[in-house]
Amino acid sequence: MRPVVRALAAALLGIGAAVLLGLSTTMTSIIALVASTALIMGGTQHPLSNPPDSNQFISDYIAGANNNYIAPSGLCPGTCTLVAVVTPEQFWPQYGTMTYNQSVAQGVKNLDTAIGTTPHTPGTDTIVVYGYSQSAVIASIEKTNLANNPTTANLPVSFILIANPNRPNGGVLERFNGAYIPILDVSFNGATPTNTNFTTVDVARQYDGWADFPTNPLNVLADANAIAGIYYLHGNYYGVGTPVLQDKYGDTTYYLIPTKTLPLLMPVAQVPLVGPIVADTLDPALRVLVEAGYNRTVSPGAPTTANFLYFPNPVALGVNLVVAIPTGVDNGLADVGVGRALGTAVPGPYGVGGPPVTLPQQTTPGPPTPYAPVQTTTTNTPQQASTTNPNTTDNSSQVSSTQTQPTTTPNPLAPLVTLPEPAKIIRGPMTGSPSLPGAKDVASSVKAGVKQVTTAATGAINGVTSAVKSAATAAGGGTG
Repeated sequence: MRPVVRALAAALLGIGAAVLLGLSTTMTSIIALVASTALIMGGTQHPLSNPPDSNQFISDYIAGANNNYIAPSGLCPGTCTLVAVVTPEQFWPQYGTMTYNQSVAQGVKNLDTAIGTTPHTPGTDTIVVYGYSQSAVIASIEKTNLANNPTTANLPVSFILIANPNRPNGGVLERFNGAYIPILDVSFNGATPTNTNFTTVDVARQYDGWADFPTNPLNVLADANAIAGIYYLHGNYYGVGTPVLQDKYGDTTYYLIPTKTLPLLMPVAQVPLVGPIVADTLDPALRVLVEAGYNRTVSPGAPTTANFLYFPNPVALGVNLVVAIPTGVDNGLADVGVGRALGTAVPGPYGVGGPPVTLPQQTTPGPPTPYAPVQTTTTNTPQQASTTNPNTTDNSSQVSSTQTQPTTTPNPLAPLVTLPEPAKIIRGPMTGSPSLPGAKDVASSVKAGVKQVTTAATGAINGVTSAVKSAATAAGGGTG
């Protein structure tokens, strides 16, 4: 009898292990479907569909969004599933056949469908919406729509807005709120709301004319600099500097990426050898005049339309301009290795006499770990990925970013985060609604898991039968 008992015990143990393995596989599949998700949209001319974007561009764009903003923001607990949401991103007559308003309207529909069909566990998982440039406008409208609908006002959704034209103080769509450009079909629809339940991070590059337009458009120098910023700055937000905390206003935390050289001087800086020295020498004085068109004491979260009556204190402006001249000389001397011989201080992003970037009344630091420099070398084995410039006007520049394994707790000094492979890409026509894994995927996973358990159990039962026969044969002296 002992051989029979041993055989039966082994068979039962095999059945139990098979059942547990099958259930574990099934539960893992279901959990993977309801993990936190980042819905990522492209900018004008880049709908993140193939065509027109290549798979390599889409992969690099998603990696750049995650490494530079989504992971460091702390809004995505643990590892986020990265999903590209196809939106038209057209702007007739330069890009595509849809006008700006038509493109934005369709993009809002696509994003709304994506949010509504993304599986999540309430209280555990979050949905992070990433919008850049035109898609930041799409995200702003969707944020408003969700907040105004009682059934969606408390969804676990957060937003990351990059180069946002709806930025309350600086975004061009708020600067000229209510204006409309016929033929081009462009509506200036105001500021992104800040009085919702949806945590939001808004990042702008200093002097990017779409997101950091002058307070007083009568300052022609500031206008020209902002227009140059659209060309030189707006098309690249990846790996270009450390975002500096500006303010926490309502549900939104605002950051600014300082610009070292005024866009007006960037053509000068491109001249070989002497160009950078000349640009650095001229920058302080010219920056004082450009900054005269901005009111940097107003929170970036306070809706601020264009103010044609805003002018800085003329005495302070004059003093700052005088101080800026030797400051520029010291900049040039430092560039050639002499040092700051005149003893001037290096001015902040807003120039000589300008206020600090972080507003004095700032008391709430925003996300748990505000954006900080990330290390590009780690002890892990890195994987290199070329991050393509998500440009709406200039696709010339690219930067590389190092990716390592993701961490569960955001750390300002932690390595960059690995892009899950492969990233999910939502396919389909740009004028239709994107599809995301939903109930059908869960059902398929359960069905596959059950099939696996059944197969394993059947094998185990067959094993028991064979063991019993062998035991019986042994007991009977080898006869069947």
